[in-house]
Amino acid sequence: MAQEAPWHIASKKVSAARSSQGRIMFSGCSLRYKLGDQLALKGVTFSIRPEERVGIVGRTGSGKSSLLQALLRVVELESGSISIDGIDLRKVGLHGLRRSISVVSQTAALLEGTMRSNIDPFGEHTDAEIDVAIRSCQLGELGADKWIEGGGRNLSTGQQQLVSICRAVLRRKDILVLDEATASVDEQTEQIISAVINREFKHSTVLIIAHRLQAITECSRILVMDDGRLVEQGPPSFLATRNGHYARLLRAAAAAGASPEA
Repeated sequence: MAQEAPWHIASKKVSAARSSQGRIMFSGCSLRYKLGDQLALKGVTFSIRPEERVGIVGRTGSGKSSLLQALLRVVELESGSISIDGIDLRKVGLHGLRRSISVVSQTAALLEGTMRSNIDPFGEHTDAEIDVAIRSCQLGELGADKWIEGGGRNLSTGQQQLVSICRAVLRRKDILVLDEATASVDEQTEQIISAVINREFKHSTVLIIAHRLQAITECSRILVMDDGRLVEQGPPSFLATRNGHYARLLRAAAAAGASPEA
């Protein structure tokens, strides 16, 4: 089996002055999951400014989640490069890279143990910091000592996802990626998550990979993926008025008479 890239490279860190952290650049990125497969990304190029909130949309198989796989180097690029704050990610140890980015996916990763051990598994934060994070995510009724069963079986789906958000709030990284994070929760929980992101991550770069178009309406810019390519980008209000991919997604959702979905 092909060996994964080095876990640590002492000479390189994904870090910089606060005013410049969180700048992401994809340059001509192509990716395939295994030899013989078709390319999942095809020469994708874009940049994201520090503290910008960007939504990534597209139909199933368009390449949305492949962007995250490439960013975290779960799958290595076939060609092109990705940088954070000007540092080529190929020159960064995987441990440092993945520790520098918070990811909240559709399915919460919860282990059997206390709330404290789930949101701070390495014991890096004080009780006071943990308490503040829990309350900020409206989980105060559970508390740091709440026992969580494996997979969060004793929590509602909304509470499971809020624990994942709480973990990200506690880590407070300069880049946050939400990968279909609100796809399985009710409207009330989605509103809570949106409020937490607006309040706690206003100085972070936020990428929202979404199937439901409703989840990205507050983004300053939308990236539209199709067949592994970036086919359109711009403010949602602008893209909605053009006869392009994003407008067609909106019309298709409206015609279906359901919540807007990509």
